[in-house]
Amino acid sequence: MGNIQKIHNGNIRQVFHQAGIIPCIIQRADVEAGDIQPAWQFLKKISQKKHLWTNRDALVLYFAGYEEDTRAYFQIPEFVRYFRKLSQSWNYWLWFLNAKNPENIRMVLSCHLPNHLLSDAAQTPEDQYAVPVQDDLSNQVSSIMNRLCADTETLLCKAGRDPKIAHKLTLNRLDLWLPILGLSLPAKERVS
Repeated sequence: MGNIQKIHNGNIRQVFHQAGIIPCIIQRADVEAGDIQPAWQFLKKISQKKHLWTNRDALVLYFAGYEEDTRAYFQIPEFVRYFRKLSQSWNYWLWFLNAKNPENIRMVLSCHLPNHLLSDAAQTPEDQYAVPVQDDLSNQVSSIMNRLCADTETLLCKAGRDPKIAHKLTLNRLDLWLPILGLSLPAKERVS
């Protein structure tokens, strides 16, 4: 009850901060209107050079207004359009998304997949982020992950990191994500 009272008293930011979590709350009305500005402004702020290291692995996405919607995010056309539009402006998910929140990571991957690979076959809440198996899925996943890695390396280099160190840091992040997606790095790419 004490934590609930704190939240109601406006201390929710402090509660999240103490937990090392940065919540990004995206409203359904913004998704349906295709308005990425509120989320984009927030994401730009947390990815500033001065916040780059403290905000790593802290971002958690929450989509307000979808609590009662039983569809997976990738099954909602306006959501996929919104997320792709947002990712065109800000694609640093690999660096910032909290790796302890697998739903966000799976959502990022599934919303980046081309429309013809998005499955409408999610059967249960546990399956809602299941990535469909199709012939060119491996190539698409590889392409998406390469893009996320390249954008992460660019972000780190712009922040002053040596390209070799930026590459190693990116592979470390990738190594956290891949098991969540049921994938792994080839042995030659693993970071020791």
